Amino acid sequence: MSKTSRPFRILALPLVRIPHGPLRTTPRIAAAAAADAVSPSTPGETSVSPETAASIAKNALAPGAVEPMSSEAPLMLYHVQQPDVPAAEGKPPIYQRALDKAADEWNKLGHKPRKSWMFWFHERGEKLMDRINYEEWALKAVHEGRGVKVADPKKGEKQEMIEIPLLRPTLPGLGLPPLLPKLHRSLLHAIPHHRTSMIRCLILSPLTWPFAIIPIIPNFPLFYVLWRAWSHYKAWRGATYLESLLKLGMITEKPSEALNEIYSAKISSAPPGSENVAPDVTRAPLPSDKAPQTGGSPGPAEQAAGSAPLPPQAKGEVGAADGTTTPDALIYNPGEEAKAAAKKVADDKAAAGEPAPTARYPGMMIITGQIPALERAFDLREQECIDIERAIQQADHRAREAEKVLKLQEEGKKERA
Repeated sequence: MSKTSRPFRILALPLVRIPHGPLRTTPRIAAAAAADAVSPSTPGETSVSPETAASIAKNALAPGAVEPMSSEAPLMLYHVQQPDVPAAEGKPPIYQRALDKAADEWNKLGHKPRKSWMFWFHERGEKLMDRINYEEWALKAVHEGRGVKVADPKKGEKQEMIEIPLLRPTLPGLGLPPLLPKLHRSLLHAIPHHRTSMIRCLILSPLTWPFAIIPIIPNFPLFYVLWRAWSHYKAWRGATYLESLLKLGMITEKPSEALNEIYSAKISSAPPGSENVAPDVTRAPLPSDKAPQTGGSPGPAEQAAGSAPLPPQAKGEVGAADGTTTPDALIYNPGEEAKAAAKKVADDKAAAGEPAPTARYPGMMIITGQIPALERAFDLREQECIDIERAIQQADHRAREAEKVLKLQEEGKKERA
C-alpha cells in the first residue's frame, strides 16, 4: 500500500441508529447547541470562544447539513487521518517507532495459519482488545501535534491556522444532524473520563505486584493495567488535542461525494454464508460454467454444488401442473450430499475456532463489506481498517443488545397487562 502523505481530515462515519436511543441534536435546536457550547458543561473545562460558537452554528445550518428523519442521531465514528511525518523532520520519536513496530508485528500474527499457536494468541488478544470501546481506539490513534501544532500563548508562539475538513455523507436517508456540536460534546465527555481512568489504573497497578512472585508465569495483570493506563493517556491527549483544534475554529463540516457513493452502495445485508446458491439455470453463470444443461445429466454447477439433478419440470421441459401456483419442483432444495457438504464446512470452521456467522442488525448504515471501498477512497492503512471494522462490529452488537432489551420490556408490559 502506498505511503504517500495524506491531508489532515476527519471522516464522520455513521454506524447505526440505536433503537429508541437518547435524543440528540437536530437542526431545529442547532442555535441552542451553539449557545450551550459557549458555556462550559464541565467544571474546570475551558469554554469555547464566541467566534468558535458562531462557526459551529454556521456549519450546523450550512447547505450540506441534512434534516434528520428521526430525532435520534446514530452512533458515529470520527476517524482522524493525519499527514505522515515529512522526511525533512527526521524520524519519529523512538517510542512512536517502537509502538508502530509492535503494531505491525502484532498484525502479522493474524496472517499466520489458523491452527498455529501464534494465530491462537493473536485471536485471544483481539478478543480482549475488542472489549475496549471503539471511541477510545479512535482517540488513541490521534497523534498530538502532527499536521498542525497548538501554539502556547505563554511562550509567545504564533498559532498556525489550517482548515481540517470534517467529511460527512449527505444522503437524505441517513438523517444526520449537525456534527460539530456532537463532536464537541463527545470530546468534552472523553477528556475527563480518560484522565480519571488513567489515574485509576496507575493507582491500581501496585496491587498487581504480588503476582510477580509466581514463578515462570509473567505478571500479566500488571502488564494489562499499565497498558490500559497508557491507552487512557493516549485517548486523553488525543481528545484534548482535537478539542483545542475545534475551539480554534480549524475543523469545518463539509459534504463528501466519496462517502455518498459508499453509503449509497447496495450491498446485501444477509450474513456471510447464508446465501442459498441455486444451480446453473437459476443463477448468473460463472466463467467456468458451460451452457445450461437440457438433458438429464447434471451440469458443472450442479456437480460443484453437490446437488441431485433437477427434475425436468424445474428445467422448463415440462409445464407447471397449476399455472396459478408455484410447483414444489420449481423450488430449489439442496440434496443430501449438498447438506452434508455444508455441514462439514461448518464443522471444520468450528473446529478451527472460527466463530459462526451471526445475524446482522438490519438497521446498520455501513457494514464491513464496505471497508475496501473506504480503503480505496481515503488511502486507509491496515490498522485504520482494523479500527473501522472493530467500530462496525461494536455498533452492531450494541444495536442488537438494545433490541433485546426492548423486546424484554415489551414482553414485560404484555405480562403485566
